[in-house]
Amino acid sequence: MSDLDQLAKIAEQRSRGWPDFHPEAFCHRCGRPNLWSWYVDDTEWQVAVSDTARILCPQCFVALWKEMTGFEGTWELRLDPLTDQRNGDTDE
Repeated sequence: MSDLDQLAKIAEQRSRGWPDFHPEAFCHRCGRPNLWSWYVDDTEWQVAVSDTARILCPQCFVALWKEMTGFEGTWELRLDPLTDQRNGDTDE
């Protein structure tokens, strides 16, 4: 499915109340799937995105952030402490 087809599908799903997939499953700017959870603090989000309800993939967020600030961004990978059970370790 092309990005344009995906954007049309997102618009159709939105109009029908999201019956077939979760609204955060796809970027609402480019149509690519959001394959993982990601986070940026509210201050940086507000710099780049005027619509706080907008669903973006990391690539689109960085492009908007760069457009608004003129700066390059970089990502830092962190393990989610709530879901990191790779070794079954606990702090007990």
